[in-house]
Amino acid sequence: MSMAVGRLDLVRTTSIIGPLREGDPPAATFVLSGRLQALRFQLAVTVMRWTPPLVPFAVWDIVRRHELLLKAIRRDSMKVNRNNLAVVLHRPHYPENIGAAARSAKNMGISRLLVVAPVNCDLTKILKMATHHAEEVVTEMEVFDDLQSALGSFQYVVGTTARTGSHRQTTQAPRRVAEALVTISQNNQVALLFGPEDRGLANHELRYCDTLVTIPTAGFTSINLAQAVMILAYEILLAGSAEPKGYVPRLANRGELEAMYDQLTATLARINFINPENPEYWMMSVRRFFSRIGLRAREVKLIRGICRQINWYVAERPDGS
Repeated sequence: MSMAVGRLDLVRTTSIIGPLREGDPPAATFVLSGRLQALRFQLAVTVMRWTPPLVPFAVWDIVRRHELLLKAIRRDSMKVNRNNLAVVLHRPHYPENIGAAARSAKNMGISRLLVVAPVNCDLTKILKMATHHAEEVVTEMEVFDDLQSALGSFQYVVGTTARTGSHRQTTQAPRRVAEALVTISQNNQVALLFGPEDRGLANHELRYCDTLVTIPTAGFTSINLAQAVMILAYEILLAGSAEPKGYVPRLANRGELEAMYDQLTATLARINFINPENPEYWMMSVRRFFSRIGLRAREVKLIRGICRQINWYVAERPDGS
């Protein structure tokens, strides 16, 4: 084969890649990856036909440079969608802690703050600690009377706790949770839930959480509320996915899930699958199971339909039991 033909093949095959630009959307990286695979195959065929010994090395150098650029684009292309994140403070005692938490959230790019049943919600003291930089976070702060209502619109809830036990879920480090949120946050509203300063989240409050995070310490586990917000939000800010780990669809929100759990609890107690004397204790395993799966809205409707059918069948039995 002549060198002229070799150059023509080289131009034709390298043009498969197309331009790589910083800021390309994540979907573009998948297309580019496929183009690189096709390029490798065509170059392999071309190399076998070429006689000049140095030409293949130049071709492979082109592939190597494009792969390095592709990896750089992948590394920066997918981050946690902080627009879908919110900090939720449950029963905070001191307005200064609310303000400091708002400032920490703002520092790390989270602008939505929810406060549930605050003991003292002195706006003057909150704004003083938040400073004027986080004033917008405070003025748009949402206040709720109960935790279930506050979490109703969220598809994924990250609970924070310093305590572990047999009745609690397995906890994860902030960095690992942050990495998981890269894909989850793309299509789902995520709540970062923090409990009261004096004792944290109780067991019955942790039932709303899809995962638990514990901040590692050197022994003394009590961390200031604003510090805890800052540490978790910092890990989320830095988290990125060099290789996209699958796709997480839009999940059922907490309001839909809690309605399903209420109906499922009543149905399972009616058929004596769980102890009606303490149903929430037995339902914790069921909640953890569904949290690991991640239910979508239509799957929640399916489960509720099954419950209705079971209740109908039980009611139609001769003994009514």
